[in-house]
Amino acid sequence: MQIQIQEVTSNYVQKGPKGYTQLEVVYTANGKNSTKKLFSFSNPQVFNVLKDATSGSNWEIEVKKLGGSIVTGLHTR
Repeated sequence: MQIQIQEVTSNYVQKGPKGYTQLEVVYTANGKNSTKKLFSFSNPQVFNVLKDATSGSNWEIEVKKLGGSIVTGLHTR
């Protein structure tokens, strides 16, 4: 699936003695805007790539459904 990044925002969430970072990624796919939340502790390879994504950049993503949607592959276009 091809997507175009519209906006990426990052928030740190403090939970007990440790915390995590949450990304909110707004993207366009098939002419429709959508939002996806990603967490630093869940699929860190994808998280680390998308945290630096810029508005207007195009990506080819691979999504596998395992109870929910999980992004398993990213390629910049």
